[in-house]
Amino acid sequence: MDVSDFQAEKKMRYFSNAISFSSKKSGNLETLKDKYIDLTVYPKRTLAVKRVFNLENKQMENRIHLPRYTVLKIKEVKISGPGSLVILSLEDRHGSLYETEVDLKYDVIVKNENYIEDLFGFGDIHQKYPAITDKRWAIIAQGDLEEGMNTDECRLSIGDPVEIQLKKDSRFETWFYNGKTLEFESGILQRFK
Repeated sequence: MDVSDFQAEKKMRYFSNAISFSSKKSGNLETLKDKYIDLTVYPKRTLAVKRVFNLENKQMENRIHLPRYTVLKIKEVKISGPGSLVILSLEDRHGSLYETEVDLKYDVIVKNENYIEDLFGFGDIHQKYPAITDKRWAIIAQGDLEEGMNTDECRLSIGDPVEIQLKKDSRFETWFYNGKTLEFESGILQRFK
């Protein structure tokens, strides 16, 4: 074992998501493909992506903003440049294809904005909340509210409250955000301002 092997072993123990593309022997690309291809993911926030489509037998591209919580499947992983940058090819449930560049390694010094786990949640969030309708998902994805939403839908839409105040009658509670107040009865949003 030489010194570089020891250093790599030490880095992997403390930084388990650290990946190096410098060693051709390790087969990192194949490992990455095995790890990520066919995974179901969703953007945690609105995400700028490149949409890829065919028009009159010609491949076209345009930039769009994908709403958060759009369920996607990773179809391809391509090394993008030096370091740990890759291009993910993603497909939505309608068959539309998108591409975005992500970093597979988090840099605590630079605090890279395109770290994969900051951009995406893993799994099908719609299956986790099967009672939420497509119409309600569209409202949640925009960060909006409507009367009749339950507490889970409100948390998904605008996040966790700063404070929750429970009334004497346990059916009523008020959630406080910076600049917003939500009033619930039996877990259903009655009013917000």
